[in-house]
Amino acid sequence: IRKFNKFKNVFQKSIYLKKDLQKNEIIKLKHLSFKKPDTGISAMDYEKILNKKIKKNLFKNHKFKWSDFKWKRYVLLLDLEQTMVR
Repeated sequence: IRKFNKFKNVFQKSIYLKKDLQKNEIIKLKHLSFKKPDTGISAMDYEKILNKKIKKNLFKNHKFKWSDFKWKRYVLLLDLEQTMVR
């Protein structure tokens, strides 16, 4: 099983932006697309970014990073703890 873990990123998907968005816009499902490989925010975590505001202007096909969003500090810490447990 361990030897297959290195292929995980190749077969899973990341979250990308379907269209340009302006600073402070709120992310909706219609703004998201999911593409391989999994080198950004995993598609499994899409619900964590829904209804979040973006920090800056982002362009079509942007691969989302956690730093693209405005977070309340305690929410980010809880999410990080849950990610580490997986």
